[in-house]
Amino acid sequence: MITVNRRLAIGFSLMLCTGPAFAQVHTEQVLVGYKCMMLAQQWSGDGPMPPPVPVYDGPDAGAQQVGIAGGTVIVPVSAQPVAGRLPMVFPNGRNVWIDRSAVVPWHAKADPSATCRPVRLSNGRYGTDGGH
Repeated sequence: MITVNRRLAIGFSLMLCTGPAFAQVHTEQVLVGYKCMMLAQQWSGDGPMPPPVPVYDGPDAGAQQVGIAGGTVIVPVSAQPVAGRLPMVFPNGRNVWIDRSAVVPWHAKADPSATCRPVRLSNGRYGTDGGH
């Protein structure tokens, strides 16, 4: 039996995901000169999840970790590794660095024709859309 508090929490969560503010975010601009990449270690649904992939404020080995990468990352098309790291764009627009070995070209195993486009969203954040 679901308690009243749990019902309220479920209802509030659904409202957050379907409310007007959520629906209003849309692609503002496709980021020309950038491409999607994905984490090399993806969770298959079986066994333990891979560890989070850190991102850094610079390419050098002593750079400070400033966060973790999402499943899809945005990198410049012409990016070349520096000290084994690639520059990437964090969702807030900050330029950060990720280990080159942690990412592979973006692809969707379930749909080989799927595409990914780096975009700036109407809320000022950076992300991806399905392309065309």
